[in-house]
Amino acid sequence: MPGKMAGILFVMIISGVGVRVCVSQGTSDVFSSTVHLKDLVIGEQKMLQAFDQYLQKEELKLKYLKELFTKLQEDTAEVVNDPVSYIGHPLNAFNTIKRFHIVWTGLLNTIGTNLLYQEFHQTIVASGTPWTSELDYQGAIRAILRIQKVYNITVDSLVAGDIQQYKGMALDHTDCFEIGKVAISIGENKIAVEWLQRIIDDYPTESGHLNFTLSQVYLTIAQAYAAMSDLTNAIRHIETVALVLEPLNHEMKNLLWQYRKANESLTLQPVPQLPSEDPLRVSYEALCRGDPSHDETYLYPGYCHLRKTAIPYCPAKEEILRLDPYISIFHDVLTDTLANQLLQTASPQLTRATVTDDMVLTSGRISKGMVVG
Repeated sequence: MPGKMAGILFVMIISGVGVRVCVSQGTSDVFSSTVHLKDLVIGEQKMLQAFDQYLQKEELKLKYLKELFTKLQEDTAEVVNDPVSYIGHPLNAFNTIKRFHIVWTGLLNTIGTNLLYQEFHQTIVASGTPWTSELDYQGAIRAILRIQKVYNITVDSLVAGDIQQYKGMALDHTDCFEIGKVAISIGENKIAVEWLQRIIDDYPTESGHLNFTLSQVYLTIAQAYAAMSDLTNAIRHIETVALVLEPLNHEMKNLLWQYRKANESLTLQPVPQLPSEDPLRVSYEALCRGDPSHDETYLYPGYCHLRKTAIPYCPAKEEILRLDPYISIFHDVLTDTLANQLLQTASPQLTRATVTDDMVLTSGRISKGMVVG
């Protein structure tokens, strides 16, 4: 009898997983249980497809993590030999802060929350490694901008990792974009245009790894030109976005219309600029660069003497470089042993430096210090 055989077969199949069904109750129970089992089989195939998609994503993530690991090894290869000299280069210091603030933070978010991740995360926390903040990252960018301006270094040189005769880590397109935005925020709009134009000149054909678009670069350049009251160039860059890159973007066309109206009425107010020819600033920057002085009266190079200190039996070796402003170097102030002891004592208690009497934190000052005593 087919129905009975089907029922017996059904019992044999499901009894292997510990399920008991009474066939004698009627064919309706057999039919209902068969439907459920069919749903399980079909559902399992869907689960296998989902599992396969999950594995593909995990394989892509693992491939990304392996590539990231290799890049981090390459970027930090020099650190092992001489960490102090490595971070002595401003671009290396910037890239170190960037790695912690962006790369390592992104890595921890990418890995997930499984048990292996928790073990990895606990290992990092237990290492006691200090972390960086957005304030540190912004401050490191401002430091690069100050160095660029004081020493008249080209954007191309900085991107290549060159500061005068010192070679450091190169900068990428994302660095250029972030530096350009920070330059605008502090009123260095002309410098911002240089950084952003560097991206356009060397924009990669495959830009999937970038977290910004070419349209955003043009828009940011337009903002910099507008801040300098150069609406002609601002409109030219907006036109590139609204008419070429994103012709269907009505928001961009509306922005273009606003810039044109502003140009006609001249109502767009520029962002206040820092004085470019402040005599004290010009003199300071010239001294930093080591430019030849036109007034040799106050130069006193190479004069060395023993200068009295608060400790009568311990004079200081002073080398005078200039009398006005007074610049000198004190030699042999601390031994290496004592310097290392001070570092070990101070390091756990270092706190972020502030400005003004209100103890305000700012990205313009990212140093840390403490009083040993």
